[in-house]
Amino acid sequence: MSETALMNTDGRKNRRSLYIGIFLLVESAAIFFLLKGTFGMVSTFVLSSRRAGVDISAPDLVIPTWIAIFTIGLLIGLAGIWQSVRGFKKRTTAVLVAMVSLGLFAFLIWAARDKSLNLTGMLVSSVISATPIALAALCGIYSERSGVVNIGIEGMLLMGAFVSVVIASVTHNIYIGFLSGILSGVVLAALHAVLSIRYRVNQIVSGTGIIILSLGLTSYFYRAFLIPYPNLNSPGTVLPSLPIPLLWKIPVIGPILFNQSPIIYVLFLLIIFTHFF
Repeated sequence: MSETALMNTDGRKNRRSLYIGIFLLVESAAIFFLLKGTFGMVSTFVLSSRRAGVDISAPDLVIPTWIAIFTIGLLIGLAGIWQSVRGFKKRTTAVLVAMVSLGLFAFLIWAARDKSLNLTGMLVSSVISATPIALAALCGIYSERSGVVNIGIEGMLLMGAFVSVVIASVTHNIYIGFLSGILSGVVLAALHAVLSIRYRVNQIVSGTGIIILSLGLTSYFYRAFLIPYPNLNSPGTVLPSLPIPLLWKIPVIGPILFNQSPIIYVLFLLIIFTHFF
């Protein structure tokens, strides 16, 4: 590598390090704004949970609001100064993730001031809500690795959800509906592949077309059939949770990681497999 190229690379690294440092300082300042009116308050996080009719007891986490927010803001500010002056080198990404996570926790502490927040229940709901997004992100990774830009993922998810609900309602079998949703996604993915690979259609245009097609079809069929015939929109209960023996009764961690739907377990395995693959 030439000397000029090395200088350009070092320059980009230095700018990135400075930008991250500035971001952490701005985050620290924003957190300090949360201190107003919190002196003397406490934030209570409920760690107990009830799943499958079983109570998983854990003591509540009680935190002095002002002290906790001030400490987190100070820690993030010091990290921002260090990053701007010296940098964390290879640990920059890990530090950035940790500081952003601390910032989110500070916001939760502020939101729970002088009241209680069921932290375990919130984290369980967060994992469930994040699952479709995480699966779509993995879909995007594999598409990019195969050399295809796929921005039609949202349309595939939408069509898969619609088809699975209708088929499950008609057959009264949630598993058949689940497989039908997968098949509809495969069909749209095949359409995108044929258009973008065989016929050389611009991949962005093809993906956009799939989103518009899915949105239009599902909106029309919803108004034309699901509203007048509500029995077509009654798929029954979702896939039941599968608690892993012993592990699911661990306070906080158990309900989040070890008492979930099979789809979420598959997501965890896919993330690990993708990381190594």
